[in-house]
Amino acid sequence: MDFSPPIISANKLNLHVFSGKSRFESGYWRGMRQAAYVVELHTEHRPVPATVLQTHDAICRALGSQLSSGHHGPTIKILPEDDNVIRHVLQLATTILAGLGMPDFGGSTAIRVGVTAGQTKWLAGLPAINPDNPAPQIALQISINLFNALLAGASVAQDTVRAQIDQIALQLRSKAPGGINTIRFLAAANALDIPWRHVGGNIYQFGWGSRSRWLDSSFTDQTPQLSAMAARDKRLCAKILRDFGLPVPNQMSVGTADQAVAAARKIGYPVVVKPADLDGGLGVHAGLTNDQHVKNAFADAGKLSKRILVEQFLTGGDFRFQVFDGKVFWAVRRRPACVIGDGRQSITQLVTALNARRAERKTLQGADHMAEQGREAIVLDAEADIWLAAQGLGMDRVPVEGQRVRLAGAANVSRGGTRQGIELHHIHPDNAALAIDATRLLKLDLAGVDLILPDVTQSWRETGGGICEVNGQPQLAPHLPRQLLPQIVPGQGRIPVFALLLSPESWINLTALCQMLAKDYPSFAFAQDSASWLRASNTRHVEAIVYGVGAADLQRMSFPFDRADVLITSKDRVDPSAVSKLKVLLQPAQHWLAQPGSGDASSEICRKLLSRAAHVVEHHRAHPTLPI
Repeated sequence: MDFSPPIISANKLNLHVFSGKSRFESGYWRGMRQAAYVVELHTEHRPVPATVLQTHDAICRALGSQLSSGHHGPTIKILPEDDNVIRHVLQLATTILAGLGMPDFGGSTAIRVGVTAGQTKWLAGLPAINPDNPAPQIALQISINLFNALLAGASVAQDTVRAQIDQIALQLRSKAPGGINTIRFLAAANALDIPWRHVGGNIYQFGWGSRSRWLDSSFTDQTPQLSAMAARDKRLCAKILRDFGLPVPNQMSVGTADQAVAAARKIGYPVVVKPADLDGGLGVHAGLTNDQHVKNAFADAGKLSKRILVEQFLTGGDFRFQVFDGKVFWAVRRRPACVIGDGRQSITQLVTALNARRAERKTLQGADHMAEQGREAIVLDAEADIWLAAQGLGMDRVPVEGQRVRLAGAANVSRGGTRQGIELHHIHPDNAALAIDATRLLKLDLAGVDLILPDVTQSWRETGGGICEVNGQPQLAPHLPRQLLPQIVPGQGRIPVFALLLSPESWINLTALCQMLAKDYPSFAFAQDSASWLRASNTRHVEAIVYGVGAADLQRMSFPFDRADVLITSKDRVDPSAVSKLKVLLQPAQHWLAQPGSGDASSEICRKLLSRAAHVVEHHRAHPTLPI
């Protein structure tokens, strides 16, 4: 696939900004909050009309509101002094990145590295994920091309830039974090100061060493594959739960429309028709009351799957219980898509107006998750016609003020349904226990359990109800990843990090140091480069990492960790400016000075340092939330 950036025409002999060499930095380059695409930028020494900056800024702000849900504008850090041209170019590039669905939590950084008679040379870092993802390069080139085109006097329409970005977004969709859960977990990690990195595919690591965890959306590294497979197979899932004595609706597998009708008659109307192997409410038709409705539903579900179920329709409210580690941590009531009459507008007009309000609310943050709300557009289709007919209505009818008009059978939030948070203390303990039992019996660590209950405040044992489905990879409400991540990744996912910047004499016994680490301190790991750091930080028994800062780290100003708990340096023959840079970038809580020595004396220095380090680790074990 061609990922070449689009070109907005500009006179190449009149470029004001152009890029040079580039590289990918997997570590934290100059204090950035994630991996970075680092590129040379060159700017010409000539005045830039204010109108160019204003137009570029207007396009950036407009695209930011259109492309980036909840994006309040990128953070741009420029050293040693601000520069309007570089700021504008990086702002638009970072805004485009967020619009492409790429993680952007620390903004971009630029540092001036050289000035000649005609040009200024910069090093700029843009947020990145991995070296194979071209999004940062493309976003930056779009911004550069736009700036140069404006400076050359070209008239560039905002819609033109938007169309180019939309085209690129289609190509890069597979390279962005998959699903809505992943980007929200990454945002939560950034807000909670939990280090993260991309592992591969849609897998991301949160934290280091003994406190590290892998997540793929809401799958964790402790979610059993067999359990996830069993939960996704609705027929098998219901059998397992039924065998364990939990209440589930009667259901039958069918292969034709006639078999679906026969099954519905045997089970008894109303019924549900749904695929047996899909999540997210796809192809689900609930509350069907006659043979023709069943045939239509079978045809629709059959477009998505060859495995179709006809199921008993349970009467009551639709509730989703989110369970993690044997506890219900969140619950919502879900309602099918509907509109409320105002006595003036037709049902079609009410749906159009409601969908417009929802589209606007999608760009807003801080919504009240306890209030009933819908985020997705209501779909007016054949199912809506059925439900309207059952209520004696049509699309052009004007419902009276306050009349609630139901438009779907299933409480499918992705097709316009609503959800409303429930205070956990309002849930009857038997109902919470039912969701927990279903999760435990399927051996899942994290699950969304759908219950049909007449009254969530009363026990299902008294009112009836049952388990509709169990989702082993549940979609999480926007606020839940920040609530859940600290439970998955304790102590901000951090373990003590010791950064060593030593003189040559102090490095004499590095081999002995490694041997001592392995023998006397098995929970310590020693690393000297990015690869050995990754191995150490991904090893679950490692409780502390000793990292030897090398010349390459200092030259690139990129480290595989964002801060050190202890910086260890020698008293002599260590560049004071390098120590100062490390203190600024790594912000160590403590600074230890190693006395110079040789032979056995150097070995003794190592032993003393490790002894002190062991006390630091013990303190961290006992008080993981306190500073070292």
